[in-house]
Amino acid sequence: MTAPAAPAAPTAPPRWTSVRVIYGYFRKDVRKRRGKLIAGGACGLVDALARVAEPWPLKVVFDQVLLGKPAHGFWAKPFTVFGHSHYDLLAAAGLWLATAGLVRGIAYYYEDYLLSSAAQEIVYAIRSRLYRHLHRLPLSFHRRRSTGDLLVRLSSDIVLLRDVLIDSIVNLGTSVILLGLMLTVMLVVDPLLTLISLVVMPLIFLLTLLYGRKIRVSSKQQRKREGQVAAAMHEALAAIDVVQLHGASGREHERFRQLNRRSLKQGRQAVRLEARMNRGVELALAGGTVVVLWFGAARVLHGKITPGELIVFISYLRGAYRPLRRASKTVQRGAKALAAAERIVEVLDTEPELTDSPDAKPAPPLTGRIAFEGVGFAYQGGPPVLEGISLEAEAGKTVAIVGRTGSGKSTLVSLLPRLYDSTAGRVTVDGEDVRGFTLESLREQISVVRQESVLFGVSIAENIRYGCPDATDEEVQAAAEAAGLGDLAAGLPDGYDTVLSERGASLSGGERQRVAIARALIRQSPILILDEPTTGLDAAKQQEVLGALAALTRTATTLLITHDMRLVRDADEIVVLEHGHVLARGSYAELDAGCPQFRRLTVPEPGVPARRASVPGTYAATGDGRRVLFYSHNGVGVGHLQRQLDLATAYRARHPDAAVLLVTGSHAAAMFEFPDGIDFVKLPSLAMVDRYRNWEPRDLPLPLEQVVELRTELLEKTVAGFAPDLLVADFMPAGPYGELLPALERLEQRGGLAIAGFRDVIDEPGFVRNLWTETGVYDILRERYAAICVYGDPSMTDFARDYALDQTLADKLHYCGYLGRTGRQASDLPLYERPFVLASCGGGVDGSSLLEAFIQAAAELRPELGGSWLAVTGPLMPYDEHQRLVRLAERHHVALRRVIPELRAHAALADCLVSMPGYNSVCDMLAFRRPAVFVPRAGASREQQLRAQRLREWGLAQVVDAVALEDRLLAPAIRRALEGPPPPQAPVPLDGSECALDIFDQTLAATRTA
Repeated sequence: MTAPAAPAAPTAPPRWTSVRVIYGYFRKDVRKRRGKLIAGGACGLVDALARVAEPWPLKVVFDQVLLGKPAHGFWAKPFTVFGHSHYDLLAAAGLWLATAGLVRGIAYYYEDYLLSSAAQEIVYAIRSRLYRHLHRLPLSFHRRRSTGDLLVRLSSDIVLLRDVLIDSIVNLGTSVILLGLMLTVMLVVDPLLTLISLVVMPLIFLLTLLYGRKIRVSSKQQRKREGQVAAAMHEALAAIDVVQLHGASGREHERFRQLNRRSLKQGRQAVRLEARMNRGVELALAGGTVVVLWFGAARVLHGKITPGELIVFISYLRGAYRPLRRASKTVQRGAKALAAAERIVEVLDTEPELTDSPDAKPAPPLTGRIAFEGVGFAYQGGPPVLEGISLEAEAGKTVAIVGRTGSGKSTLVSLLPRLYDSTAGRVTVDGEDVRGFTLESLREQISVVRQESVLFGVSIAENIRYGCPDATDEEVQAAAEAAGLGDLAAGLPDGYDTVLSERGASLSGGERQRVAIARALIRQSPILILDEPTTGLDAAKQQEVLGALAALTRTATTLLITHDMRLVRDADEIVVLEHGHVLARGSYAELDAGCPQFRRLTVPEPGVPARRASVPGTYAATGDGRRVLFYSHNGVGVGHLQRQLDLATAYRARHPDAAVLLVTGSHAAAMFEFPDGIDFVKLPSLAMVDRYRNWEPRDLPLPLEQVVELRTELLEKTVAGFAPDLLVADFMPAGPYGELLPALERLEQRGGLAIAGFRDVIDEPGFVRNLWTETGVYDILRERYAAICVYGDPSMTDFARDYALDQTLADKLHYCGYLGRTGRQASDLPLYERPFVLASCGGGVDGSSLLEAFIQAAAELRPELGGSWLAVTGPLMPYDEHQRLVRLAERHHVALRRVIPELRAHAALADCLVSMPGYNSVCDMLAFRRPAVFVPRAGASREQQLRAQRLREWGLAQVVDAVALEDRLLAPAIRRALEGPPPPQAPVPLDGSECALDIFDQTLAATRTA
C-alpha cells in the first residue's frame, strides 16, 4: 500500500487576524484596567496637543521678532497679550513654550505611570492565569513539553505580550493622533507642501507591512530557540550531580553552546530584519525632508510663504515624521511580541483532557472499596496498553500489582485518581464510577507515594503539611514520628522547621521517601497507592522505609506496585499483569506454585537459590567455566550477526568468566567490534539465491558443493575443538544445505545442548510451513534442540499457530521479547543540528533506491526544516553505487558514510529514523522511541512487510512501500514523523536479552543437573 500524501502545511494566519485572536483571549484582562488605560490615553492626547503647540512660537520669533513683519490673524492673538513690541512677542513666545513644556511633562508622567501600572497588572493577571492553567493540564501534556520552555513562556514571553496588549496599541494610537494634528497644522501653513510630504507615507506603510511579518516569523523562531536553551539549562542544572559525577560538564557546556549559538543566529536574523526596516524608513523620511526643503525654499523665494512659515513647517514635518518613526519601531516590537503572544495562546488554547463532568458531585467520605471493571486504556493515537482488566480490592486490604517492565502497572493505578481516564470499562470506588466525582474531591481521598519522592524547598514540616494544609503541628509531628523521622529531626538545628534545598536534595533518598510517607500519613486517606516505594534504596534504608509503610498501610486500601518481594509477601492478594492483561491472581504461595511468570519476577533472598520459570526445580547456572557458541549462518544483510553479537555480548557481561565464541558466515563480520572475551570464526560467505532454499558462493570462485563442504567441516571442527556446553543457532536450525547438522550431532555426543533462536517474524506463514516441511526443520527442532527462543512477542507473530508447531515444539517455545537497547551513547558523537534525520539500508545489500529517495527527500525538506541529514550505505553496497550516492548527497548537503562507528548511539539521538523495517532497526526504534519511516524490502520475502504492517497498526511508525519511492512519498512521510508526537510506548516487552539469557542459563542448568 502506498503511504498517503502528507497534508498541506497550514499557512500562518494573517497578522491582524492573530492580533484579533490574541485580544480575544485577553480582552477581560485588559477591560478590568480600562479606567487606567483610558486615563493614560487621555494624558497621551494632552501630551500630543502640547507637542503640536510647541513649534508655533518659532514662526513668531522669525517673522515678527527677527524680520519685523506685523503680527495679524487669529494665530497671532496668543502672542500679543503683552503687546506688539518685539520683546512683548518674545516674552509671549517664551511663556507659550514654557507652558507647553510644563503640560507635556505632567501629561507624560501620568501617561507613563497609568499605562505602565496597567501593563504590570495585566502581566500579573495573565501570568497567574497561565500558571493556573498549566496546573489544570494533564500529565500527558507536561511529559510532551520541556519545563524550560514553559518557564520561558511564563516569564519573558508574558513580558513581551504586554507590548502587544498595551504598548503597541497605545503608541500607535498616540502616534496616529499626533500625526493627524501635525498634518492639520501643516495643511493650514501650506497645503501644497503638505501633499508633497505625504508621498513618503505609502512607502513607509509598505516597508512596515513587508518587514513586520518577517520579523514576527523570525522572532517566533527565536523564542522557540530561547525555549530550547532554557530547557537545556533546566535539564542540566536539575541533574547537576549526574553531570558532575560523569565528568560531563564539558559535554553539557558544548551542548549548551550549540543551542545558545543557534539562538544567537536566530536573534541576529531578527535584528538584521529590524535594521533593514529602520534603514528603509530613515531613508524614506530623509528623502521626504529633502524634497520638502527644496520645494519650501523655492516657495519662500517666490513669496508664497514666509521664512518663518517654512521653518515652522519643517519643524512640524519633523514632528510628523517622529510618530511615523515611532510607529515603525512599534511595529517591530509588536511583531516580536506577537510571536511571544502566540506561544502563550498556544498553551492557553490547550484544553484539559480531564475535567469534571457536568453532573459530577463531590465525593463523600469513602471506605476504599476499589474495582476495575473491564478496564481498557490506550494513550492517544497508540495501541492498547490495558485490555479487559477486572479486579477488586476490598476496603482496608492490600493488593500488589506485579509484572515485567512495560506491562501496564503504573498506567493501571493512574486511572484511580484520574490522571488518565480509561478508554473502556470503568473504575469504581465504593461502587461509584470515579468519573462521577469531582477531581478535587476524589484526589483529596487518595494518597500516593512514588518511586521518586518530590519535595519542595520549604521546611520539613511544610513538606509534610503539603498533604493536609490545615494539619496542626502536633499532627505533623505524629505523622513524622510514625514515618521514622524523629531521629532525623532531632539531629537538625531547627528540627522540623529546617528548610530543605531545592527538591529536598539536602536529604538522602531514604529520608526523602520517609517524608513522602509522612505526607501520605497525615492525609489519613482511605486509599493509598504505592508505586515502587523502595526502589533505589540500600538495604538499611529499605528496612526503615518498610517500617514506615507498615504504619501507612494499616488502615487504608492499598494498591502496591513493586519488584520488592518482601512487600509482595504481605499483600492480601497479588495480581500479575502481562502485556496489559491480568495473567494470574492469588496469594504469594499460590502464584509461586502455579504461575511461572510470577516466579520469574521473584528476587531470591539471601541463601535461597533462584528458581526459573521454564525449568522447574533446577537452578540457574553461574557460567563458571561454561562455553557457549553462537552460530549465525549468513543472512541477507548484517541483521543475523548483529542479533547474535548482541546476545553474546550480554551473556559475557552476565558471566564474565564464560568462554564465548561466535561462528558466522556474514560478509560484513569485519565491520563489527567484538568485545573483549568474545572471538569469532569466519565461514566462507554465501549469497541467497531465493527464499532460504538455494545459495551460491559470494566471493570464492569455487563450486557451491565445495564451499558448503568447507563450511560444514569448519563448523564440526569448531564444535569438536571448542567443546561448547551450549550452542545457540540463529534463524536456520540446520543452516544452508544442512551444514550445521554434523556439528549438532557432535555437540550431542559431548553432552552439550542447543537452542534455536528466531526473530519476531520469519516470513509469510504458509511459505514457512511448506519450507520447514520440505527441509525437515520440524524434525530437527524436535530432535536436536532443547529450547526455542523467539526474540519477539505473540502479538507480532504467534509462532505455534502461524508456523504449525505441534505440542512437543510448543512446549519448548519461549517468547523472550524484543532485544531492547541500553541507550548507551558514545562520547565522541558530533553535535548534530536539529532535526537530525538518519537513514540506513540494512547494510547495503538491497541497493541504493532507499537512500537515493532519502537524498531527494532531504533536498526537498532541508531548505525549510534545516537540520542534519545523514545516510549510511553499509559495507555490502557495491562501491560504484556508494560513490554515485556520495556525489548526489554532496549536491544536496546530505552527509553520506559507508559505515559509522556507534550507529546505534546515532539512532538514539535521531529525531527521525529512515530505514527498512529489519529486526534490529525496529528494536532501535522501539527501545529509543524514535519517530521512524520504514520502507519494507521489495521482493518475495514478506518478513519486513508483515512487520511494518503491524507497526503501522500500532501507530508506531510511518510506512512507505518501496514501489512508492518513485512517487516522492518519502518526504511527506518524514515530515509527518518529524511533526507528529513521539511514538507511544511499545506494546511489546523490550527485555528480550535478559529473558533469553535466563533461558540459556536454565538450559545450562539442565545439563548440570543431568
